[in-house]
Amino acid sequence: MPSSPAKKTTGIRACRAAVREVETRYEAHLSVNEDLTRELVSFQANKKEPFYRWLKFKEGFSSKLVQYCINRFQLLPHVAESSISNVTSLSLLITQS
Repeated sequence: MPSSPAKKTTGIRACRAAVREVETRYEAHLSVNEDLTRELVSFQANKKEPFYRWLKFKEGFSSKLVQYCINRFQLLPHVAESSISNVTSLSLLITQS
């Protein structure tokens, strides 16, 4: 049975309040990284990349994000592989390097 509009509104308000509470609590530790665009952090960027675009992996990271993390945090590829769950992009990226 569908919930009433009032229950949905109450639930949404509670969620928003919880988000605000967490953001306030961790505000000193949060920052916005303008390098991390929606396209970069999702698999969308791979749609434009040769070799990657044939691989449909909706929940994956883009190869550019993996490369960004390796460079930004000075990770060796074998360390990144154990740290990043998207082994597909990482494996292809390391193979091409």
